Amino acid sequence: MKTRQELFDQVSAHLMTQKVPALDGGECHYRDPLGRKCAVGCLIEDVNYNSAFEGLLVSSENSPRSEGYRILNNALLASGVDIADPSVVTLLAELQHLHDNVDAESWSEELPVIAARLILTFTPDNLTN
Repeated sequence: MKTRQELFDQVSAHLMTQKVPALDGGECHYRDPLGRKCAVGCLIEDVNYNSAFEGLLVSSENSPRSEGYRILNNALLASGVDIADPSVVTLLAELQHLHDNVDAESWSEELPVIAARLILTFTPDNLTN
């Protein structure tokens, strides 16, 4: 499984490279029709992607009884993301909130804030991973 720092580095590099949210019909998506990926979507390997979890948010309250959440959780686990770790869920929820609710122009300012709050490191070197 990837560490929280590895996940943060991967998402930071992805967002700062893509520079726009993944949208479909004005709504944020894990994958959009143009192939763009959201903060959490970039962590899901192509083989594990399933449109059944579009519209669902990462949360500690993801119910395993919900088919969509079961598929999302399995896709994350199969992609090396320990969705059973509450600290990983917190990180993913923060990054998903950033992607979905903060203007892309502000991502570079907000990523260091998230890193500090979650005791992670954000440096320009993160963007080359």
